[in-house]
Amino acid sequence: MVDKNPLKHGLYSPNTRIPIKPVEAIDTEKPDVLFVLAWNFFDEIKQQQAAFLARGGKFVVPLPKPALVE
Repeated sequence: MVDKNPLKHGLYSPNTRIPIKPVEAIDTEKPDVLFVLAWNFFDEIKQQQAAFLARGGKFVVPLPKPALVE
């Protein structure tokens, strides 16, 4: 899980114990797919992650209708 807010880095997502990392972790860990929980900000996230898309990354956007964005 990544978040732009540095106050959340090193903490955990509620009830999941998934660590919250800085957005730069996407570049270092190089995942194939990103699951976008903040679906209402997807257009902004997609624009910010142009390099992720350029290297073949995909997004799963669950709402308002599930979609795989390549």
